[in-house]
Amino acid sequence: GISASLGNIGIVYMEQGDYPKAYDYYFKALKLGEELGNKNKIAIQLGNIGIVYMEQGDYPKALDSYFKALRIDEELGDKNGIAADLGSIGNAYKNQNDYPKALEYYFKALKVSEDMENKSHIAAWLGNIGNVYNNQGDYSEALDYYFKALKIGEELGDKNRIAIQLGNIGVV
Repeated sequence: GISASLGNIGIVYMEQGDYPKAYDYYFKALKLGEELGNKNKIAIQLGNIGIVYMEQGDYPKALDSYFKALRIDEELGDKNGIAADLGSIGNAYKNQNDYPKALEYYFKALKVSEDMENKSHIAAWLGNIGNVYNNQGDYSEALDYYFKALKIGEELGDKNRIAIQLGNIGVV
């Protein structure tokens, strides 16, 4: 419980943009997870640490954290964790304008989410794939993925996701 609480405090600091404090709490939670041998907690904190690195534009460190988390989640067979890690890796590559790598990891995340039939995550990855195609100027592909994400958002009654996809479609 202490490890989870430390991680949650880290999330609050992260949301406030206080990255040094977020790191401090995430690393404390990571250390406890390591001491307990709790690989699930280790993977979660590595993912959180990766997010802070991403927010600061330190993509090599973010990728290092995400790949470490991915290895652990694969070892544990944690499909939700695997999908999240793959998507985070895709985000890091997208933010560096490495679109082929971003697509590679988004499609992997999409496949895992489809295998789990997790429609919310499927819609998220479809939207991210659309964003990459949009950034590349392939507007036809972008629209195709945005409309797929929109359809799932409508099926789920997810007004936030619907709004995001309608905005994306409008931008194109």
